Amino acid sequence: MTFDAATLSVPLADPADDSAWRNGWSMPAPLSVDGWADRHRFLTREGAAEPGPWRTDRVPFTREIMQCLSDEHPCKKVALCKSTQTAGTEVLNNFVGYGIDHSPGPMMVVMPTEKLAQRWSKQRLKTMIQSCLVLHGKIQPATARDGGNTTLMKEFPGGLLVIAGANSASDLRSMPARRVLCDEVDEYLLDLEGQGAPDELAERRASTFTRRKVFKVSSPKLKATSVIWREFLAGDQRHYHVPCPHCGTLQPLDIDQLLPNGTYLCADGGCGRIIEEHHKPDMLADAAMGGTARWVAAKPDGEFPSFHINALYAPLGLGYTWAEIAAMRDAAQNDPGKLVIFTNTILGLPFEGERQQQNAHELEARAEQGLHRGIVPRGFYVLTVGIDCQQDRFACHVIAWGRGERGFVVDYEEIDGDPSQQDGYTKLEAWLKRHYVSHRGQVMIPQAVAMDAGNWGEEVVKFLRRQGTLMHHQVHRVLQVDGTLQQQVLFAVRGRSTTTDTRVVYRPAKTEANNRGKTLARAVGVWGVGTAPAKDILFGRMSADARAEDIAHRMLRWPGGREPTGPEDHAAEATRMPAGYFPGIASEYKDLATGRYLKHNRSTRNEALDTLVYAYWAALSPAVRIDLKREHEWAALEARYDPEADLFGGGDADAPSPPMPAVSRETSVVVTVPPSAPKPGRGTPPAGRGFGSDGWSGRL
Repeated sequence: MTFDAATLSVPLADPADDSAWRNGWSMPAPLSVDGWADRHRFLTREGAAEPGPWRTDRVPFTREIMQCLSDEHPCKKVALCKSTQTAGTEVLNNFVGYGIDHSPGPMMVVMPTEKLAQRWSKQRLKTMIQSCLVLHGKIQPATARDGGNTTLMKEFPGGLLVIAGANSASDLRSMPARRVLCDEVDEYLLDLEGQGAPDELAERRASTFTRRKVFKVSSPKLKATSVIWREFLAGDQRHYHVPCPHCGTLQPLDIDQLLPNGTYLCADGGCGRIIEEHHKPDMLADAAMGGTARWVAAKPDGEFPSFHINALYAPLGLGYTWAEIAAMRDAAQNDPGKLVIFTNTILGLPFEGERQQQNAHELEARAEQGLHRGIVPRGFYVLTVGIDCQQDRFACHVIAWGRGERGFVVDYEEIDGDPSQQDGYTKLEAWLKRHYVSHRGQVMIPQAVAMDAGNWGEEVVKFLRRQGTLMHHQVHRVLQVDGTLQQQVLFAVRGRSTTTDTRVVYRPAKTEANNRGKTLARAVGVWGVGTAPAKDILFGRMSADARAEDIAHRMLRWPGGREPTGPEDHAAEATRMPAGYFPGIASEYKDLATGRYLKHNRSTRNEALDTLVYAYWAALSPAVRIDLKREHEWAALEARYDPEADLFGGGDADAPSPPMPAVSRETSVVVTVPPSAPKPGRGTPPAGRGFGSDGWSGRL
């Protein structure tokens, strides 16, 4: 059988024409992100103030940023710290389109939350795909039936785009990506489920690619926690220098040179003449447009290109005028709230206002020699515990309380364990059964325990449930210690992030559900902790203690232990607070302009402060209420732990602690309160001594 091409109705390709084969094996011609945008990007009325073809010449300061994002540039990371109305998000959009059309590969875009990720996909990405012909044919419309093309995932020839929220650790671990784009990184959580900063988790997705690109863009927020400002400082710190229209001197646009009438004063080193805003288009023009404006690196040896741009550079018609910016500056001078917004959104700078803070060295200097860690001194009769859950450990803080809410730190310890699984609580469970001794040797146990249920709430609730009997969203149990029975109450708590809280203790929220998803009526409630007012109180007391002349009048005290007797005396270390404790207490400060508590340094651990807050919450909880204890109740506790015999024994309230008694610090038995047991209350007569009992008539 022979093949007759003449019988075919479809024309065959010319065997001599191998252009298609050659094109398939040829590298695409070099093309930068800005070149791609100028050639293919089209702005629509729905998302742009000036619809029509994208023109980099309209925002010339974005050209070098996009060139650094291009495949031909050797850098692996780019950071843009910006004000509003400076085209930062459009640069990100151009980078996405470039990656889909010109240089396909796996790509991830990260927004602050999943909700914002969906909004960006539906409004920005969808519009760009529909308006750009080269993209429209490569990504099909999102449908529920097409698993490869949904709102948060787009497949295209040669690659995949995943759109994630920075509030989901599982989304950030979903896939490796050659390009990672993080928008508004200063809106991200500082720590995501105890696994680190979300932007760093996302950045690791690209670590396996040698030709990777990571782009982080944001307006900065607060200086102590600003991710984009940290990235800008790590880079080469480029500022856009523009020429004076009169003398040609290159200079960055600085708010200090802006006059109240909306004109600009040529900087020192220049002519000092007034510059009108209508000169701005010529000033912004870069070399590609025949101008002289250019980016200048303040730190040429920086790790990667980093850029800063403020609202003074906004092109005419695409942002605030100089006159409007001058008016906003005047309005912000006497209004702290407006000053924060002006600094972040107009100047593109992180805000750093007045602070309320503590000094770790000063706090450590207040530790009292002769009072030992683990021993409760005279005058303190109620113990509470605060526990913070970390990824591989539990931080535990034990505080003793006395009259007037005065506190003494008895112990701080970190217990190894994994809060994500029940087997990880074994060591903590044993630690919670320990007891402490007073300066007279009486056995004491914590009356209330507040345990953080923020990140691993479900596992924490399961752990607490098996410790005793559930009553009123609390777990009650009785511990048998040294022949006596003492009650202990355990709470699951979660810190509240709002700055408008007015109290420390908030009612619990039910978190447990049955297998049908219905909330259980008898559930271990997660109680709310007003962290802001709690820290206000504790920081205020620490500040007041610095002025207290009498140690006994201090509101919060620490053991100073004893000095070692020699180089081999390692036991002396155990009588003092552990290393790193006081820096943890002073790890945060209050920004008085915003009312928020912020960490001085992202790497500083703040578990000591968090657990101090939880222990204070436990002291105010319904199980203790030290703020409502009456004098006769304190007197009864004093009679129990400071017998009257001490008054004639020549004792001193601040006398050195005696050696630790040779008794076990573990309770021997845990007895749970039976469900039918009445709730203990004030005025309940001791067993066997009520009306009609055998011993009643003997008291007549």
